[in-house]
Amino acid sequence: MQGERKARYYNDQELHAAFSQAEQWSVRLQDPEDPTGGGSATQVRLGDRYFLATARHVIEKAPRIELVRPRDQPKLSDFINAAWQPGEQAYADVGLLELPPNLAKTLGAFATKANILPGFDSKQEWDVIVSGFPGASHYQSPLGTAFVGTTFYQATVPKKAWPTEPVREPDPKNDIFVSYPKDMRAQMRASGSPFDSSASEPIKAPHPRGLSGCGIWLVGEATVGNAKVWRPHLQLIGLQNTNFKRLPLLRGTVIDMWLDLVRHQYPDLKSEIDSIESNGFDKIRQ
Repeated sequence: MQGERKARYYNDQELHAAFSQAEQWSVRLQDPEDPTGGGSATQVRLGDRYFLATARHVIEKAPRIELVRPRDQPKLSDFINAAWQPGEQAYADVGLLELPPNLAKTLGAFATKANILPGFDSKQEWDVIVSGFPGASHYQSPLGTAFVGTTFYQATVPKKAWPTEPVREPDPKNDIFVSYPKDMRAQMRASGSPFDSSASEPIKAPHPRGLSGCGIWLVGEATVGNAKVWRPHLQLIGLQNTNFKRLPLLRGTVIDMWLDLVRHQYPDLKSEIDSIESNGFDKIRQ
């Protein structure tokens, strides 16, 4: 399948570093009435506001959603705001939860505007990392239900190889497709625990239910001065929202749609978003 070719081979040490970066920004969103339901989200800071970027369908029943972390499990009352695209833009399956600063500071690192890349080029294949919490990967601990985060390395599927019979007709301005084969190079960890498996060991892909809302990250290298050293520089290009029963694919929405939602909800962040869009995919990848 065309989505499985890689433009560059990353060794285990490089993948481990990239996986770890994505994992620090990933959280589990859980419906307490259905422990294996819920979804995933990405921690993003824009200006002086802290968000969880996720899929609309994960938080449409927001009063029941809890943020799952090793120590604290705040309920929706701990969030400042929940928002998603209105009905006429339901195809844009994106949503957000805003966190109060005092809570956000307990959650560790947040991705910033330097880690967001709009204007995804769907015509080509790109190396990506996807990090989330499949609901099927969980176990019971003395503290309750613990979820196993799954971070994996795959490639986007170029537009010419997109499926022709999905639930909804693909839209190159909105969609991202990512390969999701049965076996893949991945890393799994219990929520808040040390890594459970090595990046060098291919794992059987868990059922993707629960990945909805997780980040799709473009894999890149950081540059220090004139020397290029391999330090991961991940950039958020989309949010996953759909899986398919008979196709080894995941579908996502480009991050541009989430930025549109933030712009609509928070006019004070317009200049911040404008600066992100001025350095989009077309300029960075030239």
